[in-house]
Amino acid sequence: MLVGDLFQAWELYYAGSSLTALSWGWAAFSDIQETNRRVEQHARHEKALAKAQFASAQQNSFSDYYPTEQDMAYPFRERDELVEVVKTASGGLVDEKATELLKALSIFTHHQLGTMRVRCREVLFTLVDTAIFVGADAKELIATLESIGKTIEQCHDEGSLHRLMINECHQLVDRVANCSNQNRDLQLVEQVKECLRTEYYKDLSINDIASHVGASRSHIMRLFKEHTEQTINQYLTDIRIAKAKQLLLSRSVTETTFEVGFNNTTYFSTVFKKLTGLTPRQYQQQAKQSA
Repeated sequence: MLVGDLFQAWELYYAGSSLTALSWGWAAFSDIQETNRRVEQHARHEKALAKAQFASAQQNSFSDYYPTEQDMAYPFRERDELVEVVKTASGGLVDEKATELLKALSIFTHHQLGTMRVRCREVLFTLVDTAIFVGADAKELIATLESIGKTIEQCHDEGSLHRLMINECHQLVDRVANCSNQNRDLQLVEQVKECLRTEYYKDLSINDIASHVGASRSHIMRLFKEHTEQTINQYLTDIRIAKAKQLLLSRSVTETTFEVGFNNTTYFSTVFKKLTGLTPRQYQQQAKQSA
C-alpha cells in the first residue's frame, strides 16, 4: 500500500513538473516573439522618422543619403576618432581630426553641398550624444543642436561649413572638459565627506583631511564651501552632534563628549545647545520623558 502511494505521488509530481516546464517554455517563446516584434516595429519607426527628418526639406531622395546597402566608403574611422576626441576632451586634436573627417566626408558626398550638410548634422548629432553620455548638460546641448542645424543650412560653401563644424567641435570639447572638471571636484568633495563621516571621533584638522584626500588645504576648503554651502568644520560639527544625540540616550555627557571627537565637555555642551536649543542634560531628560 505504501509503495502504491509513493508511485502515485511520483506520477503526480512528474505530470506537474512536465506541465510547469511546458508552461515556462511557452512563456519564454512568447516573450522572444514579442521582443522581436517590438524590435522590428522600432526599426520601422526610426526609419520613418529619419525619412521625415532628412528627406522632407531636401531635393535629394532619402536613398541618396542612406543607400539600401551599407557603403564602406563612409569615413567611419575618421568619425570614430573625432568621437574619441570629444569623449576624452582632447582639445589639441580637434582641428586635426575634424579636418580629416570633413575632407573625407566631402569626398564621400562628391562635394554635393546639400548632402554634405546632412552628413554634418549627422556627425554633430553623434558628437552631442557622446558629450551627453559623458555627463554634459543634455538640455543645453539639445537646444544648441537645434540652433546649429539652422546655421548649417545657411552655409553656402564647404569652407564655411567646415569652419562651423570645427568651431562646434571645439565648443563640445570645452563642455566635456568642464564637465570632467566638475565631476572631479564633486568626487573630491565626496571623499572629504566620507573622511568626516568615518573619522569624526578623531581630533581632525583641515590639514589631516587634505592629506587624507590628497589635495591642498585651500583647494578642499574652497570646493567644499562651493558645493555644500558649509565649511568643513560646520559639516563635521553637524555629524558629531547627530552622533551625540544617539549616544546621549545611553551614555553620560562626558563619555559622549570624547566619543564624538570633542576634547572639552563645556565646549561640547555649548555647541550642542547652539545647534539643538538644549543642553546635553536637557536633551537626555527630554528623551526620558518621551520614552
